[in-house]
Amino acid sequence: LLGQQAVGLDAAPLGAVGPAFDDRATARSIGLLLATVNRTQDGVDLVRRQARVDAEAVFREVLRRSPDCPDALAQLALLVSERGRADEARFLVSQALTTRPDYPELHTVRGVLLAREGRTAEARAALEEALAIAPGYQPAHRQLARLGRG
Repeated sequence: LLGQQAVGLDAAPLGAVGPAFDDRATARSIGLLLATVNRTQDGVDLVRRQARVDAEAVFREVLRRSPDCPDALAQLALLVSERGRADEARFLVSQALTTRPDYPELHTVRGVLLAREGRTAEARAALEEALAIAPGYQPAHRQLARLGRG
């Protein structure tokens, strides 16, 4: 009790202090998440404007702060794959899938990467996995159509 009074807590029960701490921690977490989402979107916008070098730098910046951000990992995987760095691309999407195996987007990106390597059967399997998670996911349907279903 003396220790609690020394730090200004008096004899307040833990529950009386806990919610304020939880709210601040939650607010910080939400702020970090929003910053990550916004910065990842900045990278996507750069890709759309054909500023791929700048986009790669943005995705790497996001990953320095949030190493498990699945969207940044997926976008970076697509970019490095375009530059012929297939091993790095596969590693990045694999890393994303370890934290978010339920994201159809990640399985679709994996399918695209495999297709770029000419590994059509594996690409098709990855795309089918995306559709098993989300049957109406149109990007996976479009990629399958590009590969041909047979």
